[in-house]
Amino acid sequence: MFWDIGANNGVDSVLALRAGATRVVAVEPQPRMALELRRTFARLDRTRNHTRVVEAAFTTHAPSDSFVDFLMSSYSVFSRSDGPGAKSSKACNTPRNVTCTSTQVRAISPARLLSEEGCPQVLKVDTNVNALPPLRALFAQQCTPALVAIEISVDSQMPLMHLLAREQDYRAFKLVPQAPLQARWPRSSGPLGDFALGYVDCAGSGTLGAQWVSAAQASSFLGARESVCASGWRDLHARL
Repeated sequence: MFWDIGANNGVDSVLALRAGATRVVAVEPQPRMALELRRTFARLDRTRNHTRVVEAAFTTHAPSDSFVDFLMSSYSVFSRSDGPGAKSSKACNTPRNVTCTSTQVRAISPARLLSEEGCPQVLKVDTNVNALPPLRALFAQQCTPALVAIEISVDSQMPLMHLLAREQDYRAFKLVPQAPLQARWPRSSGPLGDFALGYVDCAGSGTLGAQWVSAAQASSFLGARESVCASGWRDLHARL
């Protein structure tokens, strides 16, 4: 089973289905993207036995089925808003400089999704907000996916490495730059696991390879603040 948290238009979900996933749960709070996901799944999974779209934000900040204020654009949700009832628009912190509006989004907690679906073997989290709280909540329920792929930021990367390597005993890692993937897989995390290309050297423009690196190597890449490995749009993959 594959959980696609922050599924956007569903490219990663489709890749998972084509790779043989028996169950794909796509969580996406943006209504337009969720509708596109439903249409895609209707074409690929006519029995509807293998796919589910959850139009909600994967969060620990509110009880399931309550509503949380997020900044939302026409294609994505970017961050939590200043508070309930906020009506202001602002330029989102993205290269596209997209204007976002504060919008109420239904919440679903990791515990609720886990109770409904069971623990996934593969987990992708790309939500443009801090992934640590929902990950901790999921792990606290004794759910440890065999493979995780998490969008990271400068602020979250080292705490995330500590959580995965020290607290959950993940053994192999890839630091995967996203910019090179977008021409082929737009709005996607690209291939996961063994097929992903991660940094194996941070010198110059960096060297990419399919091999996994140790926790110590991954931590050194993230800690090299002046290198290509420590900047830009990146995902961290980890396997047990």
